[in-house]
Amino acid sequence: MKTPARRPEASRSTPASDRVWRPGRFLVPCLLAATLVGCGGEPAAPPETYTTRGIVRQVGMGTPGGEGEVLIHHEAIASFRDDRGEVVGMESMAMPFTVAEPSLAEGLEAGDRIGFTFEVRWEGGPPLQLTTLEALDDGVRLDFEPDPEGSSEGSVAEPDAGEGDSTAVESADPPASDDGHADH
Repeated sequence: MKTPARRPEASRSTPASDRVWRPGRFLVPCLLAATLVGCGGEPAAPPETYTTRGIVRQVGMGTPGGEGEVLIHHEAIASFRDDRGEVVGMESMAMPFTVAEPSLAEGLEAGDRIGFTFEVRWEGGPPLQLTTLEALDDGVRLDFEPDPEGSSEGSVAEPDAGEGDSTAVESADPPASDDGHADH
């Protein structure tokens, strides 16, 4: 009766040139374990998106080459949500925004009036990122600017008829609910 042939086992007597390292033998289980352990927790929430208007205060700040960030004084955003997802609103203020595409900042100058959309990321990526912007007419008065005729009421410019712009622009004075949050 024949005994089945046995594979030679690697031992100290096996020359190093005959030993074969099989990366899949250890690499795959290690990567799987690292993925399961290292990636624990919830995935980052999708960014919140807001559309508002403002005045460019400075272009090309905060980065070594000068491009990449724009300082904008924006109108109040009544529907702004905090990192817990609660509507807390945001007052009118100047804030730095990173541009999603460098071409967005081309031609921008301090004093330009713009309508813009930005994303807020509470985790990962730039926290405030401009995704779109459009020039506004110089005569458009923003909510945080004084009324040249002395009226104390804020105004929101309505899009011209036929523009087809369905983007709502928040009023500076949203109705408040009993808990002090804006109703939306």
